[in-house]
Amino acid sequence: MSDRFVTGLKTGHDPIDDWTMLEGKNVEVYHAGNLIDQGTVEAVTNDGLVLWLRQNGPAGRRLVQRDPETEVQCVPD
Repeated sequence: MSDRFVTGLKTGHDPIDDWTMLEGKNVEVYHAGNLIDQGTVEAVTNDGLVLWLRQNGPAGRRLVQRDPETEVQCVPD
């Protein structure tokens, strides 16, 4: 299998539809097709509409809310 899979989740250019599966995964966050953030998912709400991202770098944490223009993609560790 290629590096496009992280624990059963596709990585790369395929957005993840079910955010509830992302806790502990390294991800990139895109808005309107532009990379806006990356880091590790610390927590996801039960309905999968909100996640907490531990950002790479000095920024700390941020909340990411699902909307039609926001996509999350897994990246290899």
